[in-house]
Amino acid sequence: MGREGIGWSLLGSMVLAVLATVGHLRRERHGPPPEVRAVWVTRFDYRSAGDVAAIFAGAASLGFNRVLFQVRGEADALYASRLEPWSERLGGGDPGWDPLAEAVAAARRRGVALEAWINLMPLWRGTTPPRDPAHPYRLHPEWVVVGRDGRPQALNAHYTSANPAREDVRAHLAAVAAEIASLYDVDAVHLDYVRYVTDLADGQDFGHDPVSLAAFGGDPAAEPEAWGRFKRDQVTEAVRAIRRRVRDARPGCALTAAVFPTEASRARVCQDAGRWAREGLVDALYPMLYDRDDAQFAERAAQALRLGPVPVYPGIGAFQHPEAEQTVRQVEIARAAGARGFALFCYASFFPSRDAEEIPEHDDALRERRRGAVAEALSLPDRRD
Repeated sequence: MGREGIGWSLLGSMVLAVLATVGHLRRERHGPPPEVRAVWVTRFDYRSAGDVAAIFAGAASLGFNRVLFQVRGEADALYASRLEPWSERLGGGDPGWDPLAEAVAAARRRGVALEAWINLMPLWRGTTPPRDPAHPYRLHPEWVVVGRDGRPQALNAHYTSANPAREDVRAHLAAVAAEIASLYDVDAVHLDYVRYVTDLADGQDFGHDPVSLAAFGGDPAAEPEAWGRFKRDQVTEAVRAIRRRVRDARPGCALTAAVFPTEASRARVCQDAGRWAREGLVDALYPMLYDRDDAQFAERAAQALRLGPVPVYPGIGAFQHPEAEQTVRQVEIARAAGARGFALFCYASFFPSRDAEEIPEHDDALRERRRGAVAEALSLPDRRD
């Protein structure tokens, strides 16, 4: 072969090499997104701007790339809201700093995605009412769910909840979610307690207020299946209203939801998560698969992943695990089942919480072991095909 032939051969080889490289880069660009490695941060974990900065530093140090940061607990706000009063956790008035604004800034500095986590249906928590007369619980006593005994749910040690069958309740919740999406550069609004409250102690069935019964148009006791469908529809309509308002407020803001772990448990609280996914009402689901038993976790994770077509990120209850290694095992179980990510509950399982009494946690030695195990597991490259 002459010099000219050798030159063209060399040039052809170079062109093929470049094309192969470009093809590889294109495949990389259009390949699967990075694995979601999320952690829930509760409102009990912070009291100051310094706490928020430390939370994001801690989360990033362990390899988390997404933080679900709670900013609404019981119809109150841990951000500058025009719709609901400041949380009593921050004094019940403007504390002089904005937790969600600080979280957005910290997330951007760390290169971490941020979902603003809101409890949806809880109106209040505790046995004494809120102090602020402008709190929704005090402004709208008619919003409280009513039991089959005809009485509104009483204040208790846990949550007193709103009635999703009321259009004004759904409109208010949608406005709250849209406010967050419009005012803050969050990647998503994350919904929790998207459901009817249940009282398993006495089998109480909430939803027997005049508005709900008129809309149902029948006797719940005589038509239990239809009553269950009706209640599921009310929760779905709340999600639909939120979806619409969030999309209008900022089209790039996603909507995600934490849901119960099994089909039976979701039916009990009227949470039709599969329908939300099919109808495009949510962009991702986080089933709360908190379990001490690895085999049961694996079974539930496999079931939950069929909730698609949206991404399903198994929620792992690190707080329940007496051994740090169990959390890592369940991460690997979720990956093996085909999950494109996961979320760990919660930040206080790895770092001390500002209000330890609210999250009865384990000792600092266990937290340290958990940090080491999770940091090592999340430092490994994403091995998905």
